[in-house]
Amino acid sequence: MSSPQQLIASDGLVARPSGRWVRRKHHYLDRYCGITATGMKNKWPRRVFLDVMAGPGLCKIENTGEELPGSPLIALEHEFTDWLFIESDAVLADALTKRVAKVNPKAQVVQGDWTTLASKGQLDFPNALVVAFVDPTGIQQVPWAALERLLKGNRTIDLLMTIQYAMGITLNANNYIESQAEQTALDQFLGEREWRDWRCHSATEFKDRVLARFFEKMEALQFKSSRQQTVEAEGRPLYRLALFSRHPKADEFWQKIITVDETGQKELL
Repeated sequence: MSSPQQLIASDGLVARPSGRWVRRKHHYLDRYCGITATGMKNKWPRRVFLDVMAGPGLCKIENTGEELPGSPLIALEHEFTDWLFIESDAVLADALTKRVAKVNPKAQVVQGDWTTLASKGQLDFPNALVVAFVDPTGIQQVPWAALERLLKGNRTIDLLMTIQYAMGITLNANNYIESQAEQTALDQFLGEREWRDWRCHSATEFKDRVLARFFEKMEALQFKSSRQQTVEAEGRPLYRLALFSRHPKADEFWQKIITVDETGQKELL
């Protein structure tokens, strides 16, 4: 039986409940996988796609019932040599394993906590180009210690990450500011407690400072951010899709793929 956060798809396995906005995120993921896996295959014989919160592999639009491939099935359509999908939930991991096996038996699905795997060095891929997709539902799923270990453990890695600033930061700003707890999700996300000394006049200002600090920490690891794409629902921003990379070629690819949005319309840059 599915949980309230799961739906059953036409193949009898669980699917991830989604909104129409998932098309935008997956559009850019699809295009970036395509341009990178194909464009770099002569330079990098080993090209790894890593999805650390992979889900069941299928999304289902809640109000229409339409089924769409999730990030793992999108990545399997492209010219990577290795695929590693990590999912902590046993039911979701089982569904993903069955779906992936039908498409490419070489792809690996691991049920586990990506932060633990990263801390043990099990997400290090020497002599490989890695495209990592980090798609949390909240900032608590992306502790800085684990993210930093992942980035330091891979010399050549492009990070595609959704930054959940609406639900993860803005709506919880007052709770974070008023909290006297030793450890909050924000402490873990930034990997520091200095934010407690900030004096902000609004939740929006607080959110902006959190994001600015996160980007500062990424830049300290030599990761530059390309132009971020905002994903909205009913005209309200939900999160940003950001690309981080140490190499300028990644930004060159990104600038090419964001010229056309998920509807086929050209975007003004």
